[in-house]
Amino acid sequence: MFWTVYIIASFTFSLLLIKIINRPSTLVFILLLMFFITPSQLDVSSSEYAPAIFSYFYNVLFELDFSTRVLRPLLITLTFSLITVSLFLYLKRKFF
Repeated sequence: MFWTVYIIASFTFSLLLIKIINRPSTLVFILLLMFFITPSQLDVSSSEYAPAIFSYFYNVLFELDFSTRVLRPLLITLTFSLITVSLFLYLKRKFF
């Protein structure tokens, strides 16, 4: 239930940010959405997940843990999303 509400809120927030900057771009929207919804494990031994960026800020601010372990999934997801969207836009421009 939590993830459903969180994904809908992230989708809405990403759309709102696109409206605020007055530049409707698919690339920016997809990157913002992936930035907000990428999960990471809270602890190595647990199976609980939380949004990666918020977990990182929580670790830095409150636990004083400067590990980048929680940012690894975010880096992988954003790289994959950027490559996929770029490839899609290139093929769309080339063939359509």
